[in-house]
Amino acid sequence: MPQSILLHSYSKMPFGKFKGFELGMVYILDPSYINWMMLETKMANYCVGDFEFLESLKVIDRFGDQGWLAHHVEADTEEFKKLWRPFVGFADIKFSGKEDYCFSSFALETNQEKLSEIPKFRISKTKLIPEEERTRYIFYPGTGISTGTVSMLPTSVSTNSRGLPSVNFLMNNEIGGFSFYPARKDLKVATSWSTKWGIGLKEFESKVTNKTPVLGCIKDGMMVITR
Repeated sequence: MPQSILLHSYSKMPFGKFKGFELGMVYILDPSYINWMMLETKMANYCVGDFEFLESLKVIDRFGDQGWLAHHVEADTEEFKKLWRPFVGFADIKFSGKEDYCFSSFALETNQEKLSEIPKFRISKTKLIPEEERTRYIFYPGTGISTGTVSMLPTSVSTNSRGLPSVNFLMNNEIGGFSFYPARKDLKVATSWSTKWGIGLKEFESKVTNKTPVLGCIKDGMMVITR
Protein backbone atom coordinates (compact mmCIF):
# COMPACT_ATOMS: atom_id res chain seq x y z
CA MET A 1 0.00 0.00 0.00
CA PRO A 2 1.55 3.35 -1.04
CA GLN A 3 1.95 6.05 1.59
CA SER A 4 -0.93 8.53 1.83
CA ILE A 5 -0.31 11.91 0.17
CA LEU A 6 -1.85 14.80 2.12
CA LEU A 7 -3.61 17.66 0.32
CA HIS A 8 -5.50 20.71 1.59
CA SER A 9 -7.95 23.09 -0.03
CA TYR A 10 -5.13 25.45 -1.11
CA SER A 11 -2.90 22.62 -2.42
CA LYS A 12 -2.21 22.43 -6.15
CA MET A 13 -3.85 19.46 -7.86
CA PRO A 14 -0.96 17.06 -8.58
CA PHE A 15 -2.54 15.18 -11.48
CA GLY A 16 -5.35 15.02 -14.02
CA LYS A 17 -7.16 17.59 -16.11
CA PHE A 18 -7.03 20.18 -13.30
CA LYS A 19 -3.33 19.71 -12.55
CA GLY A 20 -1.86 22.90 -11.11
CA PHE A 21 -5.21 24.32 -9.96
CA GLU A 22 -5.99 24.77 -6.27
CA LEU A 23 -7.97 21.82 -4.96
CA GLY A 24 -10.54 24.15 -3.39
CA MET A 25 -11.14 25.96 -6.67
CA VAL A 26 -11.77 22.64 -8.41
CA TYR A 27 -14.23 21.79 -5.63
CA ILE A 28 -16.11 25.07 -6.06
CA LEU A 29 -16.52 24.51 -9.81
CA ASP A 30 -16.54 20.72 -10.18
CA PRO A 31 -16.99 19.09 -6.73
CA SER A 32 -17.64 15.59 -8.01
CA TYR A 33 -14.06 15.51 -9.29
CA ILE A 34 -12.81 15.73 -5.69
CA ASN A 35 -15.27 13.01 -4.65
CA TRP A 36 -13.97 10.81 -7.47
CA MET A 37 -10.36 11.52 -6.47
CA MET A 38 -11.02 10.06 -3.02
CA LEU A 39 -12.46 6.87 -4.50
CA GLU A 40 -10.42 6.26 -7.65
CA THR A 41 -6.86 7.23 -6.76
CA LYS A 42 -6.02 4.36 -4.43
CA MET A 43 -2.62 3.81 -6.00
CA ALA A 44 -1.64 7.45 -5.45
CA ASN A 45 -3.56 7.40 -2.15
CA TYR A 46 -4.44 11.11 -2.00
CA CYS A 47 -6.34 12.38 1.04
CA VAL A 48 -7.68 15.80 2.07
CA GLY A 49 -6.84 17.22 5.48
CA ASP A 50 -9.49 19.96 5.67
CA PHE A 51 -12.55 18.23 4.28
CA GLU A 52 -14.63 19.95 6.99
CA PHE A 53 -13.78 23.31 5.45
CA LEU A 54 -14.68 22.16 1.92
CA GLU A 55 -17.97 20.73 3.19
CA SER A 56 -18.82 24.12 4.73
CA LEU A 57 -18.72 25.75 1.27
CA LYS A 58 -21.42 25.92 -1.36
CA VAL A 59 -20.44 25.25 -4.96
CA ILE A 60 -20.98 27.13 -8.20
CA ASP A 61 -21.21 23.82 -10.04
CA ARG A 62 -20.67 25.51 -13.39
CA PHE A 63 -20.60 22.19 -15.22
CA GLY A 64 -23.86 20.74 -13.94
CA ASP A 65 -24.72 17.98 -11.48
CA GLN A 66 -23.00 14.85 -12.69
CA GLY A 67 -23.20 12.97 -9.41
CA TRP A 68 -20.11 11.23 -8.10
CA LEU A 69 -18.81 9.70 -11.34
CA ALA A 70 -16.60 12.66 -12.03
CA HIS A 71 -14.55 10.85 -14.64
CA HIS A 72 -17.64 11.20 -16.84
CA VAL A 73 -17.81 14.98 -16.35
CA GLU A 74 -16.94 16.78 -19.56
CA ALA A 75 -15.59 19.91 -17.87
CA ASP A 76 -14.44 22.54 -20.35
CA THR A 77 -10.95 23.01 -18.94
CA GLU A 78 -9.99 25.55 -21.61
CA GLU A 79 -12.89 27.77 -20.54
CA PHE A 80 -11.83 27.18 -16.96
CA LYS A 81 -8.28 28.36 -17.72
CA LYS A 82 -9.18 31.35 -19.90
CA LEU A 83 -12.17 32.77 -18.02
CA TRP A 84 -11.35 31.93 -14.41
CA ARG A 85 -7.72 31.22 -13.64
CA PRO A 86 -6.11 34.46 -14.98
CA PHE A 87 -8.37 36.66 -12.87
CA VAL A 88 -9.30 34.94 -9.60
CA GLY A 89 -8.14 32.11 -7.36
CA PHE A 90 -9.72 30.01 -4.65
CA ALA A 91 -9.00 32.70 -2.05
CA ASP A 92 -11.37 35.00 -3.96
CA ILE A 93 -14.25 32.73 -4.91
CA LYS A 94 -14.35 30.31 -1.98
CA PHE A 95 -17.58 31.82 -0.62
CA SER A 96 -19.25 32.47 -3.98
CA GLY A 97 -21.16 29.23 -4.43
CA LYS A 98 -24.92 28.94 -4.46
CA GLU A 99 -25.64 25.20 -4.26
CA ASP A 100 -25.05 22.61 -1.55
CA TYR A 101 -22.91 19.59 -2.35
CA CYS A 102 -22.58 16.39 -0.32
CA PHE A 103 -19.65 14.05 -0.61
CA SER A 104 -20.55 10.37 -0.73
CA SER A 105 -20.26 8.61 2.63
CA PHE A 106 -17.86 6.13 1.03
CA ALA A 107 -15.57 8.96 -0.11
CA LEU A 108 -15.56 10.46 3.39
CA GLU A 109 -14.83 7.09 4.98
CA THR A 110 -12.03 6.40 2.48
CA ASN A 111 -10.52 9.82 3.16
CA GLN A 112 -10.59 9.20 6.91
CA GLU A 113 -8.85 5.86 6.47
CA LYS A 114 -6.09 7.52 4.46
CA LEU A 115 -5.78 10.36 6.99
CA SER A 116 -5.22 7.82 9.77
CA GLU A 117 -1.85 7.07 8.17
CA ILE A 118 -0.77 10.75 8.36
CA PRO A 119 0.89 12.07 11.56
CA LYS A 120 -1.59 14.39 13.29
CA PHE A 121 0.92 17.25 13.51
CA ARG A 122 0.95 17.43 9.70
CA ILE A 123 -2.84 17.80 9.40
CA SER A 124 -3.76 21.49 9.66
CA LYS A 125 -7.34 22.73 9.74
CA THR A 126 -8.61 25.67 7.71
CA LYS A 127 -10.54 28.23 9.75
CA LEU A 128 -14.31 28.05 9.32
CA ILE A 129 -15.90 31.46 8.62
CA PRO A 130 -19.53 31.92 9.76
CA GLU A 131 -22.01 32.25 6.90
CA GLU A 132 -23.00 35.83 7.78
CA GLU A 133 -19.36 37.01 7.71
CA ARG A 134 -18.48 35.66 4.28
CA THR A 135 -17.73 37.96 1.36
CA ARG A 136 -19.21 36.71 -1.91
CA TYR A 137 -17.05 37.32 -4.93
CA ILE A 138 -19.10 38.14 -8.04
CA PHE A 139 -17.42 36.24 -10.84
CA TYR A 140 -19.39 33.82 -13.03
CA PRO A 141 -17.89 34.33 -16.50
CA GLY A 142 -19.43 32.40 -19.34
CA THR A 143 -22.54 31.40 -17.36
CA GLY A 144 -24.95 33.99 -18.78
CA ILE A 145 -26.22 34.93 -15.30
CA SER A 146 -27.88 38.36 -15.35
CA THR A 147 -29.79 40.36 -12.73
CA GLY A 148 -31.70 43.56 -12.22
CA THR A 149 -30.04 46.68 -10.79
CA VAL A 150 -29.40 47.00 -7.06
CA SER A 151 -27.87 49.64 -4.79
CA MET A 152 -24.53 48.83 -3.16
CA LEU A 153 -22.41 50.76 -0.67
CA PRO A 154 -18.68 50.72 -1.57
CA THR A 155 -16.63 49.82 1.52
CA SER A 156 -13.06 49.38 0.26
CA VAL A 157 -10.74 48.95 -2.69
CA SER A 158 -8.19 46.15 -2.36
CA THR A 159 -6.09 43.69 -4.35
CA ASN A 160 -7.29 40.17 -5.11
CA SER A 161 -5.22 36.98 -5.11
CA ARG A 162 -4.03 37.67 -8.67
CA GLY A 163 -2.79 41.16 -7.81
CA LEU A 164 -5.71 42.83 -9.62
CA PRO A 165 -7.83 45.69 -8.22
CA SER A 166 -10.91 44.50 -6.35
CA VAL A 167 -13.80 46.48 -4.91
CA ASN A 168 -15.91 45.53 -1.91
CA PHE A 169 -19.52 46.46 -1.20
CA LEU A 170 -22.21 46.12 1.45
CA MET A 171 -25.54 45.29 -0.12
CA ASN A 172 -29.12 44.88 1.07
CA ASN A 173 -30.30 41.72 -0.70
CA GLU A 174 -33.43 41.11 1.37
CA ILE A 175 -35.62 41.14 -1.74
CA GLY A 176 -33.25 38.81 -3.57
CA GLY A 177 -31.99 41.20 -6.23
CA PHE A 178 -29.07 38.84 -6.71
CA SER A 179 -31.02 35.59 -6.74
CA PHE A 180 -27.90 33.42 -6.43
CA TYR A 181 -26.87 35.06 -3.14
CA PRO A 182 -28.62 34.91 0.28
CA ALA A 183 -31.59 37.19 0.89
CA ARG A 184 -29.92 39.17 3.65
CA LYS A 185 -29.92 42.81 4.73
CA ASP A 186 -26.16 43.04 5.21
CA LEU A 187 -24.54 41.02 2.45
CA LYS A 188 -20.84 41.46 1.70
CA VAL A 189 -19.92 41.21 -1.96
CA ALA A 190 -16.77 41.88 -3.98
CA THR A 191 -15.80 41.97 -7.63
CA SER A 192 -12.80 42.61 -9.87
CA TRP A 193 -12.30 46.21 -10.93
CA SER A 194 -13.28 46.94 -14.54
CA THR A 195 -12.18 49.82 -16.76
CA LYS A 196 -15.46 49.35 -18.67
CA TRP A 197 -17.48 50.91 -15.85
CA GLY A 198 -16.64 54.45 -16.92
CA ILE A 199 -15.64 55.36 -13.37
CA GLY A 200 -11.98 56.01 -12.56
CA LEU A 201 -10.41 54.13 -9.67
CA LYS A 202 -9.70 57.40 -7.83
CA GLU A 203 -13.31 58.46 -8.25
CA PHE A 204 -14.42 55.11 -6.93
CA GLU A 205 -12.15 55.45 -3.91
CA SER A 206 -13.80 58.81 -3.19
CA LYS A 207 -17.18 57.03 -3.13
CA VAL A 208 -15.74 54.69 -0.51
CA THR A 209 -14.53 57.66 1.56
CA ASN A 210 -17.82 59.56 1.19
CA LYS A 211 -19.95 56.42 1.61
CA THR A 212 -21.75 57.10 -1.66
CA PRO A 213 -23.91 54.20 -2.92
CA VAL A 214 -23.54 52.96 -6.50
CA LEU A 215 -25.90 51.03 -8.73
CA GLY A 216 -24.85 47.72 -10.16
CA CYS A 217 -26.13 44.64 -11.94
CA ILE A 218 -24.79 41.35 -13.26
CA LYS A 219 -24.57 40.94 -17.02
CA ASP A 220 -23.40 37.62 -18.45
CA GLY A 221 -21.81 36.70 -15.15
CA MET A 222 -19.85 39.92 -14.69
CA MET A 223 -20.52 42.98 -12.55
CA VAL A 224 -21.55 46.20 -14.30
CA ILE A 225 -21.41 49.44 -12.28
CA THR A 226 -23.45 52.50 -13.27
CA ARG A 227 -23.26 55.93 -11.71
